[in-house]
Amino acid sequence: MAYDPTLNETLMEVELNEGDTVLTASVEQYNGGEPKLQLTRFYVTKAGARRPRKVGRLTVEEVEALTARLPEIMRVLNGETE
Repeated sequence: MAYDPTLNETLMEVELNEGDTVLTASVEQYNGGEPKLQLTRFYVTKAGARRPRKVGRLTVEEVEALTARLPEIMRVLNGETE
């Protein structure tokens, strides 16, 4: 079966801004399957456009910001509702 983007659902998305980069943590679910955490990094140009980059290594500030949001992310990953 080929990938069908209409079956992909974003359950949650958090943006962590650090200088000229944005780290996005999102919980994605494909075709009703198991939710998974996805990390994406974008470089923001002077014109304000976003260009994707490899996530690579995280700074201490990024880890701290992500750690602060982990309880919320874990609730979504576990299918818990508020």
